[in-house]
Amino acid sequence: MNQSITFCSSTADDFKSALAELKTLTAEVKRTREDCAILRQENKDLTERLDKAESKILELEQYSRLNNVEIKGLPLTVKDRAAEMALRIAQTIKIPLDLADIDIAHSVKTKNSNDANLIIRFTTRTKRNHFLEAAKKANLSTSDIDFTGPKQRIYVNEHLTPHNKRLLGAAIGKKREMSWKYVWTKNGSILARKTETSDVIRINCQADLSRMT
Repeated sequence: MNQSITFCSSTADDFKSALAELKTLTAEVKRTREDCAILRQENKDLTERLDKAESKILELEQYSRLNNVEIKGLPLTVKDRAAEMALRIAQTIKIPLDLADIDIAHSVKTKNSNDANLIIRFTTRTKRNHFLEAAKKANLSTSDIDFTGPKQRIYVNEHLTPHNKRLLGAAIGKKREMSWKYVWTKNGSILARKTETSDVIRINCQADLSRMT
């Protein structure tokens, strides 16, 4: 009988010990879960802060280009005469312009090795806007500015950042896919409109393309 009592007592002690260990493990699991929840929230907060910082950098990068236009479609032979080309285009579209109105003019590399890609930075945004608006309305070609050789369309556009160029391309693709009527840029922003009477939406990121339905 003493052996039985001893066994029961030992079993009870083992049970108490196991129960205490289980409570300890349960508490540790709870703390671990709480720590994981805190870490997930911190990670979420850091991701949001990083996204906001990246958006701000992209916004500032585009803002720095608001006095610029990008000219494409001219032959590669003019790549070192960017300012001269801007003046010739201005004369053709009847926009008063002289060298004092141009802050910087240079060429940049392009995938098409046969065409020049010119960046013109104006001293004022007003002058840039007048030049850009008139050039777009004119639908220029190389023959309009007295170039010999095959006639080629000249494109004068806002100078977008690489990020916004990719986003604009994606928006144009979405426009075709969803049969929207308009996608355009204004002051570095990408805008879209389904019909003449529908609301204009601003495309700031890839996620905004889902609004084009």
